[in-house]
Amino acid sequence: MRIARSISRDLMLVLAFAAVAVCACSCNKAVTVTDHPLEVTHSTLSKLQELRAKPKFADLPGVNTSSERARLEAVLNELLDRVSSGVSTHPRKKWVLDQFRSSLERVMLEDTEARERFGIYLEQVMDILNIQSSDGLLSAYL
Repeated sequence: MRIARSISRDLMLVLAFAAVAVCACSCNKAVTVTDHPLEVTHSTLSKLQELRAKPKFADLPGVNTSSERARLEAVLNELLDRVSSGVSTHPRKKWVLDQFRSSLERVMLEDTEARERFGIYLEQVMDILNIQSSDGLLSAYL
């Protein structure tokens, strides 16, 4: 009985910690973005497609990270697909960062190393699109 009580208490602590972590992450979502137009050229779209074609997250630390890598790469490739197909009709910084936000929400419970590497790829996308700052969006999630 004592073991069951201890396990129940530990489980409650874990659940409480998880709830606090989710609430803390949710509070960070309110980021104000300074919008500006983007210049989208054929070269811009080609660079996004080149990034899409490359293997990603090969440097994840740990043993047997193939499932984590596949999961993160799928989220990033879906983001790149959305940005590549939509940025010509929505050439605005805010639109791109809104696309980032939905992908960041999908990876916010990944471990720190994975989130940091995800952020590095987002910075590459920002460089391609000549977006100078995420206005705190990346640091709110990563």
